[in-house]
Amino acid sequence: MRRLAFAVALALGLCAPASPQTAPTRSERPVFLAYDVDSTTLTYCNLAEGYASALGKATTAGASSATVTAVSGTTLFDPVAAGDTLIFNTAAGPIARLILAKASGASITVDAVITIPAAGVTLKYQTYGTSCGTGVTNGWFSLPRGLYTVCLRVAQMNVTGNISMSIDTMNPHAYEQGPIPVLTGGGAIASATYPDNGVCYNLGEVTGMFRIGLQIAGAGAADDGGDTGANREKVDVFISTER
Repeated sequence: MRRLAFAVALALGLCAPASPQTAPTRSERPVFLAYDVDSTTLTYCNLAEGYASALGKATTAGASSATVTAVSGTTLFDPVAAGDTLIFNTAAGPIARLILAKASGASITVDAVITIPAAGVTLKYQTYGTSCGTGVTNGWFSLPRGLYTVCLRVAQMNVTGNISMSIDTMNPHAYEQGPIPVLTGGGAIASATYPDNGVCYNLGEVTGMFRIGLQIAGAGAADDGGDTGANREKVDVFISTER
């Protein structure tokens, strides 16, 4: 009787193996890259557009170095120049660096050491000016529906106070209402030393227009140095999603 019941169930498809599940697609986009936070006023940037994938791989031959070279060929860095931003797709996640100098199409010097295996990693580059501002129209970008997380990472800082992040959204049916705060004064990062130099916020499942702002905040908030060397802040903000 059991065999008959199993045969009937199999014929009806009741015992068919489960359909394979499609793994969610995860992606990250930069909003700030090695950004020098100088102001106590919230500044909003959008670096999400305008990145291109480099044709080749970069390496430091497994060493911790500020000199990055092409794995092969001599034209990997031809499209970029000093002052441009690179995103290295490392096993630990995307790492942003600014180019300080370019010796050739195969060799550059970046603003902080990085360790890349001899086999190299792929990279993206951004070659035009950052779009930033403090007004109500600055920094907006569109997010399709998905589960989003915003991560703030501070690689270097020299300020009095802390570096804080705010997130705004906008009512798509009433733009005249202006920005709607989602997060105000988040992070309050006061150290560039791991693990105290970063924080992530889960936005949940959202869609629509968003923007992210950074500022120097806290007691006696001020930028304590110039914009070069150890006095320069280096702050990254990435937004990641699974869809």
